[in-house]
Amino acid sequence: MVDSQHFTDAAADYSRLAPHLWDRIGADAVAAAGPQPGERVLDACSGIGSSALPAAAAVGADGRVDAVDLAGGLLDVLHQQASKRGLGQVRAHQADVLDFGQPGEYDLVQCVLGIMFFPDFTAGSRQLVNRLRPGGRLMLSVWDHGVMADIGMRAFNSIQRVRNEKRPDPAYAKSAREDERHGGDGTAAHADDAGNEAGLSFDQIDTQDAFGPWMEGLGLIDVTVTVQERNLELDDDLAWLVITGSGFRSMFSGMTAEQIEKVRLDFLAGLHRDGFTSLNTSTLVGIGHRPE
Repeated sequence: MVDSQHFTDAAADYSRLAPHLWDRIGADAVAAAGPQPGERVLDACSGIGSSALPAAAAVGADGRVDAVDLAGGLLDVLHQQASKRGLGQVRAHQADVLDFGQPGEYDLVQCVLGIMFFPDFTAGSRQLVNRLRPGGRLMLSVWDHGVMADIGMRAFNSIQRVRNEKRPDPAYAKSAREDERHGGDGTAAHADDAGNEAGLSFDQIDTQDAFGPWMEGLGLIDVTVTVQERNLELDDDLAWLVITGSGFRSMFSGMTAEQIEKVRLDFLAGLHRDGFTSLNTSTLVGIGHRPE
């Protein structure tokens, strides 16, 4: 799992990136899940609240949203935004969501771009199903296959050049390079999948055709999966913010400010050279119901 401190350190950049990326993804996913007035919602891996806050607005004052994340700095932003918007039905909890809540407690459990950080994404997702009441629904959002891999690889390669040393590839880099050997198709950035059941890797489920059957394997019925297509037009500031305001920031661990500035310049020079001006940020949204 990515160290939660990296996300806390990135809270300011997450907030700056949110109107361009995180808030759009969260709002689209929550609209698909359709929280209803008065419902109890568990928002897993909440971050700064890009999905928890629109869910809270939908459930209203008679509902409840438990927003859970390990990164306290991100939850501080969520709490501030909830207070600013008068959403007292949001409760922020700094905790491991896999240990949070009681079986059958929630009408809706949602996790936007979070399950890839579970030590075992299948077992962790089953824990989320367990928190649903009979008939309740689970909404999971993940990057569509290939999304974010290219820009992450570019940042990683810039780090390699600045350090002038070979570092172990992060898991998403290994997957991206494996895809390049099989025709150039990238994979989504995700955590190390070595601990997942039966050796299942995340890039085996992050397509529209595969995500639904995998969710059915969690014990869900009436599963639907949609692709929410979007692109982000980049300038230099926004391109760099995608790196510093996301999980990619963890790649800077142990680097000095001077080194990071050199990485930024090298990274942006590569984007200019290759005419990289638009980033695919499409997601898959899967929704399924726990049997009655």
